Amino acid sequence: MIKKAVVLCGGLATRFLPYCKSIPKEMLPVVDKPLIQIIVEDLHNAGIEDIMIIIGRNKECIVNHFDRNVELEERLIAKNKTKELESIKTPESLASIVFKRQIVPKGTGHAIEMAKTWVGNDPFVMCFGDEMFVTQGDNVFQQIIKEYEEHKKMVIACTEVETKDIPLYGIVRKSGNGKYFKVEEFVEKPTIDKAHSNIANAGPAVLTPKIFDYLKDCKESNFEITVTDAYAMALQEDNLYGRLIDGTKLDLGNRSAFVKANIYMAMKEYGMEDEIVSYVDKIKK
Repeated sequence: MIKKAVVLCGGLATRFLPYCKSIPKEMLPVVDKPLIQIIVEDLHNAGIEDIMIIIGRNKECIVNHFDRNVELEERLIAKNKTKELESIKTPESLASIVFKRQIVPKGTGHAIEMAKTWVGNDPFVMCFGDEMFVTQGDNVFQQIIKEYEEHKKMVIACTEVETKDIPLYGIVRKSGNGKYFKVEEFVEKPTIDKAHSNIANAGPAVLTPKIFDYLKDCKESNFEITVTDAYAMALQEDNLYGRLIDGTKLDLGNRSAFVKANIYMAMKEYGMEDEIVSYVDKIKK
């Protein structure tokens, strides 16, 4: 069983300035929860017990969020605010979480390499701290873990994207017509005319320690080592498969997606649909 996960939170979030000058994008609120907490909750529900979060500079508030705030707890106890007390104690109870700082932002591959000793010989989930998925039934991590447990191959979560968005993603060419498939080709951010499909790497993956061998052979490009270069090596050895995810990806990496994610979650998960629809109709007039 897969029990470990590595969450990458080292990015600079330049698409979300000025907000993310001092506050990490992983702490962006989705209604009343930071995005990073939602991700950790999904990992916990997928059976993950140990998590390493790779953070960049000035992201200490992520560490603080998963720590206790004794003074606040005591105040809530004194005021008999049981619900609020449980809400702030939830993060610390989700998993055993350790943090490691990526001092220099040298890319996703470099960030993953930082977890090599901690990972050891175990397969692990890798994901990014600014993406969430809304699914019916199994969450995104449960879906890719099930495929790994059955096939014992590294597997990346995939999703279909609109043609206009192809240049924003790593695009895969797959074999066969099923939801689980062998990755035949992986191209990072191709032009629309060069893409062989509209199936994009959605971010999360189940990786094995073999990924560190691939990363060791990756060359820096623009001062970064990217995990997608390692994926290109893995598929040549029949060691990279994909899983089309049953669900919706909500990428909070830009303003529009952030607003849409909050509206979606407020309507679908918090019961605010009538209130929001009424308000939107009102301001449209």
